[in-house]
Amino acid sequence: MIIDTAGRLHIDDELMGELIQIREEVKPNEILLVVDSMTGQDAVRVAEEFNNKVSLTGLILTKLDGDARGGAALSIRWVAHVPIKYIGMGEKADQFEPFYPDRLASRILGMGDMLTFIEKAEVAFDQKKAEELQRKMEKSTYDLEDFLGNLKEVKKMGSVAQLASMIPGLSRWPVRSATMPRKSN
Repeated sequence: MIIDTAGRLHIDDELMGELIQIREEVKPNEILLVVDSMTGQDAVRVAEEFNNKVSLTGLILTKLDGDARGGAALSIRWVAHVPIKYIGMGEKADQFEPFYPDRLASRILGMGDMLTFIEKAEVAFDQKKAEELQRKMEKSTYDLEDFLGNLKEVKKMGSVAQLASMIPGLSRWPVRSATMPRKSN
């Protein structure tokens, strides 16, 4: 069972009292705090206070698909003294990933995250379909319908910007939208 409480960017004494009461009555196995990676030092103070009041067992760091690369993770982890267990790379449930410190460090340093890219590709692509498409390419029977199917499978992996951020070297290049006008020189 998951009990989700109201979110706060700042400490609210009434909410903290409710959380303490829930913890005492339910006796949960895990108490995870979901932290918005874009809130900066406020998230650090919130994590510290929540840990002091309800004894956290872990953290979930969200909004890593945006501009924030996760630098707050180090501070939050340090003050809460609990592990980061998951990260959110989007707003849907299937966009939560297990937390791997080395991968986040690579993202923070702008070095990409090829392991996550490979994992997403393994989930998105069907091995049998890939072999069939290879045979079609070898026989020159690959057509626009096949290409459309490939694009749909790539779309399952995330946005172009998300994919580019995982590939070393591409994270430094701005990804433009098709509707975004280009600057003229």
